[in-house]
Amino acid sequence: VNDSSPKTVLSQLCKLLAARPLQGLVYEEERPPRTAWGPLAPTLEFVSAQTGLPIVAVGGGAGLGRMPQESGSIFLQFSSSTALQLEVIFEVLEEYDWTAFSVVSTRHHGYQDFLSVVEGLTDGSFIGWEKKSVVILNVTDDPGGARTRRLLKENEAQVRLLYCSQEEAELVFRAAWAAGQAGASHMWFAVGPALSGLGMESLPRALFAVRPQGWRDEPRRRIARGVSVLTHGAVAMRNEYGSTGAPNFVTTCMTDANQTQRLRSRMR
Repeated sequence: VNDSSPKTVLSQLCKLLAARPLQGLVYEEERPPRTAWGPLAPTLEFVSAQTGLPIVAVGGGAGLGRMPQESGSIFLQFSSSTALQLEVIFEVLEEYDWTAFSVVSTRHHGYQDFLSVVEGLTDGSFIGWEKKSVVILNVTDDPGGARTRRLLKENEAQVRLLYCSQEEAELVFRAAWAAGQAGASHMWFAVGPALSGLGMESLPRALFAVRPQGWRDEPRRRIARGVSVLTHGAVAMRNEYGSTGAPNFVTTCMTDANQTQRLRSRMR
């Protein structure tokens, strides 16, 4: 399904579900795509909610599902969600008493959820967080980086939480170096699945990222782990209902509602 639109993927999955029964689907995506429609994870989560099909996302870009998920969805993610990354980052900020920070973001897919999670973690907290500014960058319309450099230079906070795509990060960091904002005196926290595996040149000297365990694993190993999750679920269903006559909870795209059920012996 490389470079497929959500419409194409939805059509393919519906035809597949109508043709044969499935125990689940393992979804691998190395990184969020550059396509205009954004990652396919929200589309697959919608399919899971409507059909009861368990979907295990095992790649970087596959972790861009919605939070909270739709009711009835069985969409599992191996990667760290944006919300989980921010929770870890704010624990670090609290530990070192870095309570003043700013938010730097582009309009990359999911940025509104990123801003909402930051708002939820800081508003009403007894820590006394000081959000100095929210800087929304448009690097697409700023090829020379002059506007980006100006906005970063006007930002006085030494701690920045950055959310953007991997391609945009290269432009942001290049502008940060030109503006004198990428040295040891400025700390950058990369947020979002797109930035979990940064390996580009010209990274800031103080850059932090939250990476899930096994993020270096090759795709084949991650896919095998996803299949293992589905296998455990199939075994739990067999233990619950026996080897014959077990109900098929996965429906097709043509039914009105899914038959999602939670087994008592399910994995947590």
